[in-house]
Amino acid sequence: MWRYFELLSLKSNDEVASLKAGHPKEAKVALALELVGRYHNKTEALAAKEEFERLFGAGKRSEVPSEIPEYHFREAGLSLLAVMVQCELAPSNSEAKRLIRSDSVSVDGNRVAELDYHFSAGTFVIRVGKKRWARIVNAS
Repeated sequence: MWRYFELLSLKSNDEVASLKAGHPKEAKVALALELVGRYHNKTEALAAKEEFERLFGAGKRSEVPSEIPEYHFREAGLSLLAVMVQCELAPSNSEAKRLIRSDSVSVDGNRVAELDYHFSAGTFVIRVGKKRWARIVNAS
C-alpha cells in the first residue's frame, strides 16, 4: 500500500511517515481523498467518503444507499427467488436459494430464511450480501 503513496501522492515523506505510524485504514482514506479530490474535486471526495461511512461504518450496515436500482412489478404473490434473478441480484434460482440459505438476503432490513418468500403489494428494499441492493415496487 505504501508504494501507492510514493507513486500517486503529493504528500511529503514526513506526512507519509506520520500516516505509517497510524492505522492503515486512515492512510487508505487519506490517499483516496487525495486522489478523488485531484481528479474530481474536494467536495465530491468528501461526499464519497461520507456516503461510504454512512453505508459501511460501524453499526451502519442497515442504511440504504441513496441511489439503488428500482424495479416495478405487477404480480400477486411475487416470489423472492424470481425477483432476485430478474433484478440480477443472483444469476440463477440455485444461486438465489444458496444466498437465502446462507442468510445473505434481507428484505426491508429483516433477514429472509424461507425459500418460498413472496411479496405482497407495496415497496420493498432487498439487500443481497454487503453491496447489492434493489428497490422493488409491486403494484399487484
